[in-house]
Amino acid sequence: ALARPARLLIAALAAAILLVWSGFLPPSSAGRLTVTFIDVGQGSAALVEAPCGVKILVDGGGELPLRGGTGEPGQPGEPGDFGELGERVLVPFLRRQGIRRLDLVAVSHPHEDHFGGLLPLVEAIPVGRMLISPSPGQSPYYTTLLERAAARQIPVEQAVAGQAWACSCGLSVEVLFPPAKLLQGTGSDLNNNSLILRFRYGETAILFCGDIEDAAVRHLLRAKTDLAADILQVPHHGAGMASLPQFLQAVNPRLAVIPVGPNPFGHPHPQTLAALEEAGVAVYRTDWHGAVIVRTDGSRIWIKTLLAPGPITVTGVTGDNSLSPILALGWWGDREPSPVTPERAFPGLPEIKLFLDISR
Repeated sequence: ALARPARLLIAALAAAILLVWSGFLPPSSAGRLTVTFIDVGQGSAALVEAPCGVKILVDGGGELPLRGGTGEPGQPGEPGDFGELGERVLVPFLRRQGIRRLDLVAVSHPHEDHFGGLLPLVEAIPVGRMLISPSPGQSPYYTTLLERAAARQIPVEQAVAGQAWACSCGLSVEVLFPPAKLLQGTGSDLNNNSLILRFRYGETAILFCGDIEDAAVRHLLRAKTDLAADILQVPHHGAGMASLPQFLQAVNPRLAVIPVGPNPFGHPHPQTLAALEEAGVAVYRTDWHGAVIVRTDGSRIWIKTLLAPGPITVTGVTGDNSLSPILALGWWGDREPSPVTPERAFPGLPEIKLFLDISR
């Protein structure tokens, strides 16, 4: 048996190791909302997990790394099967997370890079309800998705501005767009009638914008729509928008996430990155950071990334790139810009139609 001094030394070392590692361990998820911006290549998918157990998927499309290409603009390679994204990324990810049912799936608009991975998902994982844009899709794959939803008796709701729902733990979701009278003649009506959803938990708000473009932004600004949010999913994978500076002023985000992958479109546009930097917004992008995980207790915000450890600017990764490999691998840590304390306090929700209580 070890002598008493040796036992005391071992105990002291163990306590020291525990104290050191405790700085890298993630805060408990109890009482916290978690949003995971999943790395789906050139597309968008985000999982929202509420403390009461409610699970919501916002979009579920994307494209696996293009076959035979370098990922650089002008070298796209051959596109893969959109449904393959669901089979190889979304469904395995959800199962690894222990998710056996989704209470709600929201499809911002009927483009494959936002819904394609849902084709196999609705067959593999039960879905309580689906929320879609009223803008009719033109893709046969979208028709197939709605047919599969009907075959599995998944209720499908068309959402318009002014609707909202909530669950018992305090999470609420507002539909801010599209208007009841859809935008027409914009050059891309499907994009410009995307769902805009704002998730609120305590004093923290997260804004999902689909693929809205200048026409939708101008409509929102003219209508003086309340867009305030702490975390912004940058519209249209960071595509260039002349009205982005005004949009950022209306949203006033602290953090922004760009869901993007290798693409021939030049996303994210340098002007978009410059506008975000000018606005003082910390930027994360899934092609550089991998999955971006946001956790909030309603006031503070923690950020976790699975690849690069810090936010980026036009010129690249900012901050201390000499952070330990533990942080680079995605452990929670006390690094900028987390935790973040929002400077605004949101007023109470307006009187809005409650059309779905996902806590039941």
